[in-house]
Amino acid sequence: MQMLPPDAKLWNDLSSCQAEMITTNSGRRVFPTLSVNVKGLEPNRKYMFFMDMVLLEPHVLKHQAGTWMISGQAEMYPPSEGNDDSPRCGSYWMESGVNFMRAKITNSKDADRHQNMQTKEEMERNKSNYYIYRSGWELAGSYVIPGTHFYSVTAYQNPDVIRVKIDNNPFAKGFRNRHDEFDFNESPVHGS
Repeated sequence: MQMLPPDAKLWNDLSSCQAEMITTNSGRRVFPTLSVNVKGLEPNRKYMFFMDMVLLEPHVLKHQAGTWMISGQAEMYPPSEGNDDSPRCGSYWMESGVNFMRAKITNSKDADRHQNMQTKEEMERNKSNYYIYRSGWELAGSYVIPGTHFYSVTAYQNPDVIRVKIDNNPFAKGFRNRHDEFDFNESPVHGS
């Protein structure tokens, strides 16, 4: 089996500038999405897909002088985000991909886990794990897709991340018109 993000180039661009994802109390959707294309399934067998975001390292970090440094110990939260289309036949998944577009990151410990929410404290480094189960809850595989790790933040720390997201996010059209004159260091979304 093979899993690849449909936005591999975008993830690569973000990874090169240390990807950041905004976490809020009400939850913020992940961009780029954590959806994946999958190959190598048995076409007529049913599969279920799950994804969770887990700590890449067990530390709270701080961003200082353009670098991430350890600041403390991180908390752990329950994992797992199921795909709403599960279970389906392998042929369906290989043709349509696995959609986790509704996955959101929240920093609320009281978040409703059934509303596509993953609890992440700010200033932590995370990775996305994917789990494939055959019908009958037989684990077919678990995957981490290289280059899809990110820092959870309440305000962007790196202006390069802002540039990549504005250039590629269809919901950031209003910012594109001001892109050339936008001062990323004075931006209200830029944290200190």
